[in-house]
Order: sequence, then structure tokens, then C-alpha cells
Amino acid sequence: MKEGVIFRNAKIRHYILCFIFLTLPGYSFSSVPTTSPEVVLSEVLYHSPLSSLPAGGERGEFIEIYNPSCSVIDLAEYRIQDNNGNKDAYILSGEIAPGQYKTITNDRNGFVKLFDRFPDMDNMSVKLGNSGDFVALYHNNKSVDLVSWEKAKPGWDLTAKNTSLIRKSITGSTIPTDWVVYSGGNIAYGTPGTGNLPRPHCDDATEEEDLHLEVSNVNKTIWINSEGKFSFNFTVTTSKEAVISAKIHCENINPEECSGPSVVASALSQPNVPTVMNLDYPHGIKAKPGKYKFSIVARTRSGEEIQEEQLITLSEDYYSDAKGKTGTELHEALNSIITNQVVFSYKAVWDQLKYIDEDTDNTSNIIVQYAGESVPKPYRIGGEGKNDPYAWNREHTWPKSHGFKKESMTAYTDLHHLRPSYRIINERRGNLDFDTVSSPVITLKNNKVGKQAFEPADDAKGAVARMMMYMDVRYDGNDVSNVPNLMLVDQTETAKDSPLMGKLCTLLQWHNDYPVSARERERNNRIYERQGNRNPFIDHPEFAQSIYGDRCLDVLKRRTAG
Repeated sequence: MKEGVIFRNAKIRHYILCFIFLTLPGYSFSSVPTTSPEVVLSEVLYHSPLSSLPAGGERGEFIEIYNPSCSVIDLAEYRIQDNNGNKDAYILSGEIAPGQYKTITNDRNGFVKLFDRFPDMDNMSVKLGNSGDFVALYHNNKSVDLVSWEKAKPGWDLTAKNTSLIRKSITGSTIPTDWVVYSGGNIAYGTPGTGNLPRPHCDDATEEEDLHLEVSNVNKTIWINSEGKFSFNFTVTTSKEAVISAKIHCENINPEECSGPSVVASALSQPNVPTVMNLDYPHGIKAKPGKYKFSIVARTRSGEEIQEEQLITLSEDYYSDAKGKTGTELHEALNSIITNQVVFSYKAVWDQLKYIDEDTDNTSNIIVQYAGESVPKPYRIGGEGKNDPYAWNREHTWPKSHGFKKESMTAYTDLHHLRPSYRIINERRGNLDFDTVSSPVITLKNNKVGKQAFEPADDAKGAVARMMMYMDVRYDGNDVSNVPNLMLVDQTETAKDSPLMGKLCTLLQWHNDYPVSARERERNNRIYERQGNRNPFIDHPEFAQSIYGDRCLDVLKRRTAG
């Protein structure tokens, strides 16, 4: 970070390639008298989700601190330690500005893997125990704050596996009720570098609020086309009127490959009004795959500046190995592309669904499948919804009784077909095949339950079809957890214990009649962030006709003629 420049952390967790280095004039806070406690602990991730993933040792556990005062504080006078006392004590470094959060991690690579941002400090010597431990913050030799978990300290019963503990208020330095378990939202596992603690109110009444910058709606991965070009949109929101400049720079690319014109996006933002921007790379040397930086600067008329600098993966076309293939060859190529994925526990699915099925118009809610309604995230079976028929549950779109009854099998927790659904609809649907129902036994939220099949409401039909096609292609009998060859067949009343599901040609018709929605695309992107694979039939709807069209040609012709 450049001297005198404050890098504000926005909500963005997605990062983009940068080709042209961007420098900034100085911007700094002035010191004013302290009106509230100095540095406090604000977040801790002690049980990382990476501990169970193939990465193994890259855990990325972290501690976060916050400055609620009106002074710039020298962190060299502070240290953190755990139950090992001074043996593993870690001395902090640098300065922390008023209202600023800073993160310290024991593993830089794991932290970047989890949160797609850099920590402020790393190589932390403090070890965060998974089965009861604490972190104490010291100013010189005086203990000034503490957070504990899993009964390591009396009264501290908090337990947070695969997610962080977050401070929600500052009523005291050792108050357990000041802390809660992070429950999801737009970011998995925690919110390092950001938070909702009160900003300091300083005595200087003439001092204006600092300029804030928020960047959102940027895909984590940008795809390079066959010509080495790419284009992407993102949204910028500032707290004051400001000129926004975004540049791609050459830091990670050979200088001789930077002969093309600069890639620049600029716009004038209005206070607290989201501004959608576009940045293209349409020229010059082909862009190379890899992780890169992206810089966005906001500057007010008075000269106040703030910058965001983040990371993203630039990748070759995800479906490059499928190009030119059709029918069975396309099916096999797609299977190879989407097979590798992160596998979650069934318990972890609750929080994953809160993110991938989040209502983007109300981030406290999720959208339930089949009904398409917005429901509070906590109102689920076993949670605040208890056993309410209209609390949400985890729906296996491809029923687990049709091929994968064990939780250890990959398909059991595959996010591409797991959806939140009202308990009553989930139960009434059971393991029925999908088909048109002319004489329903019962109708729930425009979904028809028949004796032999289940017909979703129109708004859900296209998404259901594409989820079922994904499962048919993803699981071809070559899965490492022994999921059998799942197959779509053109029939209903498939045997309960068989890996077959129907009705293929009805699903293909629904796919054609109900095109991919913006919400489906967003869900696909979010699953890719978490699980690491995509649904080909959302990205390339034409694949469905190529793979299944010949099997349904006569059926679809008869339906069209009828």
C-alpha cells in the first residue's frame, strides 16, 4: 500500500486482471482525540472450512481488529496471544486508522483462497484451537480485549465451525453477548476487512465523513474468448460525488506484451447511487490465464481519493474442450469438464443455500424453489421455522433415493440440484418423476402433484429441467464416491431404487419453453464460487438439443403438431 493512502475494503470479494499500473496522490487521516476505546478484536475464524478440503494445510484462519477511536493508532504497541501466553505471542505492525478493520492470518495462501483478498498481516504465530481456545489483545503489557469459544473461558459457549465469530457491539472487553456466529450472507465463512461496528464520532464537528467506495457485481472468474479478449461489468457506489477510474495494468505480464492501448473505464458517480461500469480488453496481445489485480479509484472535486485493489482469476473458456462436439461426444466432454468439485457436508448445505439462493432484492431472505417466494433465511426446518409446513427445507431435485442414499456420495450434497423448498411441497413431491399432470391429486402454489408425476409451476420448469440435465451429465458412473450412472429416461414411474429419472422429453420441452433467467445465471455463478463447477445447460442452452434432441425428436414433433 502506498504511503499515506488508505485502502478501503468494499463488499466485493471478486477480483479482476490489471495491466496498467495505477498510482495515487496521498490521502491520510488526521489524528484527533480518542472518544471511545482503542483497538478491539472484531472477528476470528478458528475452524476453517479448508481443513476438510484437499488443500489440507492451507487453512487461512484469521483474527481481525477494529479501531473505534478517532485517532490513528500505532499497532507496534499491541500484541495478540492465546492460552500459550507469551510463547506464541504475535506483535502487530503498522497503523490502523479510525473506523478501519485489519486482518492477521497464519496462512496467507489459505486466506486468499477463502476470501479472494490479501490479509493485512500474516505469518501469525498464534495457533487457534478448534476445540476450545481464546485470543487476548494486549496494549503494551495490559490486557484490553478477549474473545473465547467452546468453553475455554467461563461463560463463552460460542461454537463456530467452518465460519467465523463476529463482534456485533462494543459494550465491554470480555462480554460474550457482544459476539455472534456469522450466519452467511453475501460472503462465505466470514467478512474479514469489513464489519458493522459503529463508526467513531469525533469531536471535530467540521470534519466531513470520509469518502467510501463499494464495488459489487463482479464475477470472480472472467472468461477469455478464443481471440484472447474479454469484457465485464461491475457496479461502483460512492458516498460522495466522485470521478471513477478503473484500469488494467501490466504488473503480472511481461512489459514487452503491454504495447496495446490502455484499457480504461471511467464514470461520474452520484452519492449512494450505484453506477454500472464496463471494462473491455478487445485489443493487442492475447490475455493470459492467471490471477491478476484490478484497481478502481474514486476522486472527489476537492481532491479526496480512495482506491480498491483486488484479485480475480482470468481463465480460458471453461467449455473449450467441448467445442465442436455433439451428441454422445459432447455429453462425455461436459462430464469431464464438470466432474471436479468441492464437496460439502450435508449440514453445511444449509448455509450454502442461504448464499446461492439469496434474494438479491432482500439479502436477509432466500427464494424457495417451486413457489418462487422470498422467505427469511432463519425460517427453516429445525430453525426458526421449526416444523411449519411452510418453513424451508433442503430439496433434492434429483431424489436421493434414485441413486445416492448415502451422505458420503457426491451427488447427495451437489449444490446444482439442491434447492430450498417449502417443507410441504418437498414432502408432497417426494421422489416423483417430472411430467405434465392433467389430473392433480393436489395443487400447491401452482405446482401439481399427480399419482405418477410432479409438475412444477411454470416459473420453475426451465430451471428444474436444466438441473436434471446437469445431474444426467455430471454423474456417468465415474464419480469418485461411487454414485452410479444417473440417467434421464422418457418415462414416469421409474423404480424407487434405480438411478433413473423422467420424463426426459417433457424436461427438454420445458427447457425450450422457459429460457434461462437472470436468477439462474446468478445462482450458477455463485455455485461456481463455492463448489468449483458449472451447469453447462445454463451457460449454453443449445447443448440440450445436441445431447437429447435425437432421442426426443418424434415426441416433440407430436406435441408441436397437437
